[in-house]
Amino acid sequence: MNHKPAMKFDFRLTHPNRIALLILAAGAIAFLAGGNRGQLRFTVATPVDTVKITAASERLDPNIATIASLRRLPGIGVTRARRIVHYRQNHGPSAFAVVADLRKVPGIGPGIARTVAPYLTLPNSLPK
Repeated sequence: MNHKPAMKFDFRLTHPNRIALLILAAGAIAFLAGGNRGQLRFTVATPVDTVKITAASERLDPNIATIASLRRLPGIGVTRARRIVHYRQNHGPSAFAVVADLRKVPGIGPGIARTVAPYLTLPNSLPK
């Protein structure tokens, strides 16, 4: 039988091997970082309450509601909920005075605003 000699590897930490190891480690870190252009990102998972709000008696104030609470509104998923919170952070704690103010948030048009209106409590919609 013709046996080929087993391939031998040099596992000593010579200078070229150290450079190769550093290159492999940098590549692994970049791969694990994903599409973040080499920036590591750590996010906290938002607790999910998958039960949508069904009764108009349960109302939310979008000026203080969390992402998890906003997700309970019909037509509002994680992306829209994050955009609402982001808009509120950039425009102050009373960014939403009337339902129409929600339309300033990217991805929320008149249809979504009408859909969520019965489930919201806003400063200018309170009885006087």
